[in-house]
Amino acid sequence: SYAPGFVGTILEALTFGFYQAPVTVTLEAMDDFSGIHSFVYSYALQEGVSDINNGKTTVVVHEEDLTIDGKHATYTFTIPPQFRGNVSFKATDKATLESSLTHEQILVIDTVAPGITVSYDNMNALHDSYYDSPRTATIRIEEANFFEQDIEDGLLLITVGKTLNDGTHTVTNPKPTFTKNGDVYTAEITFAEDADYTFDISYTDRSGNVFDSYAEDHFTVDMIKPEILVTYDNNNARNGDQFAANRTATIRITEHNFTPDQVVVNVSANGNSI
Repeated sequence: SYAPGFVGTILEALTFGFYQAPVTVTLEAMDDFSGIHSFVYSYALQEGVSDINNGKTTVVVHEEDLTIDGKHATYTFTIPPQFRGNVSFKATDKATLESSLTHEQILVIDTVAPGITVSYDNMNALHDSYYDSPRTATIRIEEANFFEQDIEDGLLLITVGKTLNDGTHTVTNPKPTFTKNGDVYTAEITFAEDADYTFDISYTDRSGNVFDSYAEDHFTVDMIKPEILVTYDNNNARNGDQFAANRTATIRITEHNFTPDQVVVNVSANGNSI
């Protein structure tokens, strides 16, 4: 038996129990005839798990270390973090007869929070947060007990806000496919449309360790050139470009991300700037 109690979660066709604290395991065996002589137990690592995990194999518990109640024997030990694997034990009676048991469920004891970094391929910002071409974010997650189903179950939550030039605002939760390299998982999200964007990410692993310290990104992708139209109130020209009265020019600029201080108007008279 386990303390705290075992709660199973089925992932990858296996049943897991997730813990954030050391797990106390109690082994029990009973022999109605000669009595229990010894236990041998192991908590062995699941194949292919992170190197951060540690297990033990072939731990012998002799009779003097067992708790004996008549023909009933128990022994308790603790599995510390970090661990991912199975518990098994063998009981031997005084007649050297043996009985073995392996707990098929996989224990995950994890106290390390996920680590997350995000980098962008396009860092050529104008005015701090404006980009004239698409951006791709690369998400890098370091987590010993990452499961693809974490993103489906909302434990890994990616949030993208997008406001189009017409004012339409949407909030989505992309679910990219992650590539594994040891304990590091990477995925990409591309921002290819003209819009104002926000990007945020959080992750609570299945043992309850939380990453929620990402500072939300704000940026704009703007690939549309401004449209400029200049009109005049006086178009009564003589000799092609000569006017008998003053002219007023009206400048009309169509641009979603307009900033007045970026407009440069060049005016000259008789070859001299004014």
